[in-house]
Amino acid sequence: MAARGKKKGLGDKRCERERRARIRAQAAESSGRRVGSTLADYEAILPQGDKRVAQALISRHNVRMENIAKTFDDYRFAAMSALVPIIFLSRALKDLGASPRRPPPVHVGSVPDLLAWGVDSAVAAARLLLAGQTLGAAVMIRNQLERWVSQRAVNLGLKQQDGESTVNFVARVWSHPDAFHGQWYEKHVEVTSYLYEDGDVQRGDFRTPEHLHVYRSDGTDVCPALTYELLSEFIHLRAFEEASYWDAELLVQNDALREAVMLAAGAVCDAIFLALREIRLSVLELAKRRGHKSAVEVLSIGMDAISMSDHQTDLAYEAIPFSHPRMRETLIPPVAVLAPLLPREGLSNGMVSVVRSLSDDYQATLSGIRPAGRLYQDDEYLVRAFAWHRYRSILVASQALEAERRQLGADFNIDSLTGRSAKWVILSEATSLLAIWHQVPGVKKSAGALASSLRSAYWLWLEDDDRAMAVLRSCLEYVARLRTWRRKPGKATNLEANPATTPRDWITQAGWKRLHLLNYILGEFAHARSINNWPNARRLLSELQVDVDAEKAIFTARGAAIDFTASLAVREVVALISEMSADLGSAMGRILHELDFELDENAPDVEAHFAHIWSVRSRQAP
Repeated sequence: MAARGKKKGLGDKRCERERRARIRAQAAESSGRRVGSTLADYEAILPQGDKRVAQALISRHNVRMENIAKTFDDYRFAAMSALVPIIFLSRALKDLGASPRRPPPVHVGSVPDLLAWGVDSAVAAARLLLAGQTLGAAVMIRNQLERWVSQRAVNLGLKQQDGESTVNFVARVWSHPDAFHGQWYEKHVEVTSYLYEDGDVQRGDFRTPEHLHVYRSDGTDVCPALTYELLSEFIHLRAFEEASYWDAELLVQNDALREAVMLAAGAVCDAIFLALREIRLSVLELAKRRGHKSAVEVLSIGMDAISMSDHQTDLAYEAIPFSHPRMRETLIPPVAVLAPLLPREGLSNGMVSVVRSLSDDYQATLSGIRPAGRLYQDDEYLVRAFAWHRYRSILVASQALEAERRQLGADFNIDSLTGRSAKWVILSEATSLLAIWHQVPGVKKSAGALASSLRSAYWLWLEDDDRAMAVLRSCLEYVARLRTWRRKPGKATNLEANPATTPRDWITQAGWKRLHLLNYILGEFAHARSINNWPNARRLLSELQVDVDAEKAIFTARGAAIDFTASLAVREVVALISEMSADLGSAMGRILHELDFELDENAPDVEAHFAHIWSVRSRQAP
């Protein structure tokens, strides 16, 4: 009886608060899911208050994550099939001395470490692709394709000629036999200065000369030049624009969008194949030089085909077959392997446990153990290799979170990161709705692309990946497109019709000449030609911040750049929605203002930030 009247301790109170918070979250989620995706659906809930609108937007994100497992079977099969070489490359690179402790985004170190970074990059691109973020995946893998084209050029002694388009240069480089310069292995020097930035410098003659293709073991071929051109055209919304609109529609199996989605995914997968082929040949050459006979034997095969298991395994998350008889769940990673690395998503105990289990299986095989009591078939093993790569990213993110916890002590608040994620979730989902609602094609595709690329930029930022800034460069272009369509539709129509239009052109017509330096800096990250300049680019990016601690500026630069670009997006999205529904636009504006976004573009702080960026440009003169 005495225990009944005993006061609750702090731990009990915290558990009770968490229980009540879960109940409230579940109720809000249930309420949010009852809202459709039309403009009328959102107008209908306005009388229930802004909170109801916000709940509906957050529920869209949750539905999106669930729908990842329901996308086109052949889309997912293509994405995973492109990664087949990682099964053996990761093992060979470990034997050759690649450090398992290297954070996946780090691109410096020994030759094995650099090659392992290439493998990690292919996995990172495929992860975005599997999550439906085709644009982010295209940016990631185009960067890698440039990197390995550049290596081929260095080994062959080729340079891009004045007036030669990048597409023609790629065709010429890949039409020479594979070759490797001994000095590259003995004392690696990164040389990536031969590739011009697409659209900004000398596009040259687009009539691609006779050139060779690369063949897979099944006889199908890949044209490196066409692959590169398709990726660039897609990134600048001149091809496959429906793929980003598919992302806005929550990745549903819309047959009207299927062709464009599959073509965009095909270009990304072809680039992954080319990058991993070049990495495999480089690892093979390194293994020969070091006398690793077993690695030479394994790496000498093509490694671009996959065998499918003809049985169901006893693991629950591998037990569901899809419509196609070959498309088994064994080939598709669980959503836990793909989720953003946030404390209540990809870093939650449940999701980490799933990824760790798969990763441990692959790690065990590297030590000669058979955790299933048998040999894994290719599809089973590939998912485990994929999870092993992703688990390393989880470890790095967890360690960074723990370091912040130790540094801040009692001031550490894990909800601050969760709260920050609410900003991009609500903004990206509101932007997706704009893509669905608006009738002007230029606005629709710009909004869809912006929503998708904002998600990718934020997901990569969570993993401390510099290429978040490469994707952010695309975000800046898409925001400028939206603004130009809103303010100068005639100019926007002319820019859209001109195949030579650059991101800088859109930014200029948007009235943002003062942001040319930001565009320049983000462009450095977007292209492998600037890989040696990334540290300097980050330093420049840090100088664009206003009222920041000088000692912390270098660490907050990328997050601040995302926040600044997101603030530009907020004002355009709210303005465009307001043109369709004044009341809904006002509600969206209030919700985003509560999340610390400034809606008034003439506010003193906004003007001060633009002026500061311009002042840095005048000092740097890029």
